[in-house]
Amino acid sequence: MYKIGKYSENYIHSGTGWKYYINNNDDIVKAANLKSLKPGDHLYWKFVDGY
Repeated sequence: MYKIGKYSENYIHSGTGWKYYINNNDDIVKAANLKSLKPGDHLYWKFVDGY
């Protein structure tokens, strides 16, 4: 199980977990481990309810 701090997928209840954004783009379709970053990209993680 992967987590950031104490928060992991389904930590609060089913359907909660981490979502990532690159350059504030909400259209990420690849798993984080499959996505490549380019120089100057900014990576953001947010704990969400429903992803």
